[in-house]
Amino acid sequence: MAIHNPLLQRKKALLLKVFNEYENYEYSLESAVTVVQEVEEYFLEMTDIDLQLSDAEKQDFTEQYQDIWKEIISKHLEILELMKEENAQVRKQMSQVNKKNHIIENYMEKNQSMFLDKQA
Repeated sequence: MAIHNPLLQRKKALLLKVFNEYENYEYSLESAVTVVQEVEEYFLEMTDIDLQLSDAEKQDFTEQYQDIWKEIISKHLEILELMKEENAQVRKQMSQVNKKNHIIENYMEKNQSMFLDKQA
């Protein structure tokens, strides 16, 4: 079915750009951040377009491109999972650094050496 409304044509072009961004995702944190930043602009523009469309037009568009939307959602969930895992790893590393710093501070507060004195 051909789209004759210029707003719907623009929205379709944006949707395909979003789809392509997710398809080019390289399964790394850097790539995930880049994709999320890129598609955010496209989604904002689609939201602006939606404000100018009727409910029926929006519903028809969503139904017509339902498979693409599902793929986008699936890829987005993969990216969110990767970001959650990376966040958990960073938190774990920060916790280890904080524990190390806490131990060092405790020794320094007591004005004691962290090393055993062989002469004692």
